[in-house]
Amino acid sequence: MHNRPTLMVFAVLLISAGWLFAQEQDESFDPSILKDKEPDWPILINPAFGLNPVLQQSDTTEKEITEVEGYRLQVFATTSWEAADSLKTVLQKKLKEDIYVTFEVPNYKVRVGNCSDRNEAEILKTTLKSFGYRYAWIVRARIKPKD
Repeated sequence: MHNRPTLMVFAVLLISAGWLFAQEQDESFDPSILKDKEPDWPILINPAFGLNPVLQQSDTTEKEITEVEGYRLQVFATTSWEAADSLKTVLQKKLKEDIYVTFEVPNYKVRVGNCSDRNEAEILKTTLKSFGYRYAWIVRARIKPKD
């Protein structure tokens, strides 16, 4: 059968190994004392709904409005960052508008302008067509507000 002293020695070694490799826990840390600073989120304004309710309730002098809902014109989409960046460079030489390359899986999209309303976007679309970008289309986007 089994040798009882051998089993006892094995059990003692197993328990001892548990004590040897056990980690002590530091119970002195209190997570409730952590005070992380709230991130500076951009304030978004959607012109269709008027002034953002958050702006009406809070002090707006401390926060800068960084983005509003508006329109841009997309002229190109590709999986190649190099192709998108190359077109951006070409467009910057032709236009006085801001040019953006955004990544939305799986494409890099080249977009033009910061149009606050649809009519302004239509005028920019006509300008782009005159430069040969016949297939540019209007997309809703968060844009930089005009000064």
